[in-house]
Amino acid sequence: MKKIICFIVFTFTSILSFTQNYRIVGIVEDSLTAEPIEYAIINIENQNISCISDSNGIFSIKIPDSLSIFTISTKYPGYKKYTYKYRSYNRFYDTLCIKMQASGLRLDKPIIEVKW
Repeated sequence: MKKIICFIVFTFTSILSFTQNYRIVGIVEDSLTAEPIEYAIINIENQNISCISDSNGIFSIKIPDSLSIFTISTKYPGYKKYTYKYRSYNRFYDTLCIKMQASGLRLDKPIIEVKW
């Protein structure tokens, strides 16, 4: 009886694992300084899939199993838009390092003053 239950559980978990999403985890960095770029927008073009990098430049995005070839684009003010045609070979977990180039226009951080 235990063998039958184990077989059934293994069969269902195997079937469910094939229908799940896979994940791309990576970091967004400045191409010259290698400093992380916080809060950059990472988008899968022509899909409704996107995420934002955290304060350390790290991001994690879920990709449906149905997508194996797609274009990743990354945007951040003061940097050129980064696009990369991606082909997934690993259907469970992939890593990516995005190196963004500064554009000619560099935006300074705003200074907010409160006057009473």
